[in-house]
Amino acid sequence: MRKPVCLLILCLVLAAGCGLSVEVFVPIRPVPEVKYVVTLFEFEDLNHSRTIPEIRRAAVDEVQTYYDEVSYGRIRVRGTIIERWIRIPIKVKKLGIFYYNYDRDDMLRIDMRTCAIIDELIGDSEYSIRFAVYAGQIWGHAREENRTAFISEFRDASVYAHELGHLLGLPDLYSYELAAEGRYPNIYLGQWDLMSASWQLVHFCSWSKLRLGWINEEQVVDVTQKHERPFIIDAIENKSAKILLVRVPLSENEAYYVEVRARLGLDAKLDRFVRMGVLILFVNEALSPENGKVVAMDSHPNSARMAPQMELFDAPFSIGRGEVVAYIDRARNLSIIVLAKIGHSYKIMLGDAATGNKAIEANTIILKAEDAVAKAEREQRLKGLGEARSQLVKAKADYNESRFPDAITSAKAAIDLADAATGTTSESITATPTMATTSRAAETTATPSPSPSAVAPTTMALAILIAAGAFIILRKSKKKIPM
Repeated sequence: MRKPVCLLILCLVLAAGCGLSVEVFVPIRPVPEVKYVVTLFEFEDLNHSRTIPEIRRAAVDEVQTYYDEVSYGRIRVRGTIIERWIRIPIKVKKLGIFYYNYDRDDMLRIDMRTCAIIDELIGDSEYSIRFAVYAGQIWGHAREENRTAFISEFRDASVYAHELGHLLGLPDLYSYELAAEGRYPNIYLGQWDLMSASWQLVHFCSWSKLRLGWINEEQVVDVTQKHERPFIIDAIENKSAKILLVRVPLSENEAYYVEVRARLGLDAKLDRFVRMGVLILFVNEALSPENGKVVAMDSHPNSARMAPQMELFDAPFSIGRGEVVAYIDRARNLSIIVLAKIGHSYKIMLGDAATGNKAIEANTIILKAEDAVAKAEREQRLKGLGEARSQLVKAKADYNESRFPDAITSAKAAIDLADAATGTTSESITATPTMATTSRAAETTATPSPSPSAVAPTTMALAILIAAGAFIILRKSKKKIPM
């Protein structure tokens, strides 16, 4: 067996030496495919309202596009719709099937009739899941034994995608108890996972994607030591991400999952009040999903008491004005700190509680320094302000490298210098743009003033052109004088 292999290697080496391009066939792993069928039903006293093209768009087209994106192309879902409405000879308007606590006997009787019809329609065709679309506002539900989900005709693509998530192995991530009471049930994750928020197409969180095998081992970093080197985490929406998850094991069942959310792809359509940044999840595998197996840590707790559906809009941690830069778990003496935003990625580090406190203090004082510099600029107190700007730049650089005490010192110096800045003379005003441009070199580009060495050749060239023009005019006038 060795001889053919050696000959192959020799041929490849010779071909490369001769400058020939050699294409080596690498087998491509097939993408798993999930097939489902969509059937449409109305009733003796309840006709459908939506058209078949409308339902096809939601149940097939948008669902396929959704899974292509959120799985990074690692799964392919393909739906087939039977394009006709089938009438079931049952009157339903007076039945208790239009709300969460529906009459289970009435619903079972309708569902069994529906499943029998679907069996006749598709025969032995292999579909992983079957969708029965009911006319009207019948409450959605599923029967695992029949591999069938029953959905109102008015539901959007997010509901179909949510039910397919169950088929793939994901549980509901909201409170059944609160839902039964008619209260807002999405208290654990809000809109940060489709299995929590089935009202809108959003990306799954890192816990769900890891469970489905859509995050590779190389894209996960397990951190067991505090003060370990910083990590740059890419957005969960980024198909070509290097690191998607930093996992912090706490015990056999507990861990923090640290991910980044950005306005990319489907998540760009999230409510405009939703903040993006570093999303920290607390995972307790000992709990059931409907009782808080996965919970988002809220950077701004109790920020929407009157609107519980918005409570986790501002859950992510970030850097800058109005943001919380560190999550602190005082019971475990642990902090997760945001150091910098790099495009749609974030640089983070782990530390103890004291380090997290220093990071928060540094960010707060840097913001005060920005305000002090901005105030001096508005008041035209420019003399001495260049040094204040330099100290502010240094403070931000120190913060980004987790040198929090140095960042605090530099930021305080920037505040003192900005407060001490005075009005300027005409000479100092001329010099200010150069200093400002130097301290903000990454943001702006100054237009340089022409130097004397550049002005002299220009003036000389202009003088020569004027002289030449005068000489030509003089010669022409001499030719017209009669001899």
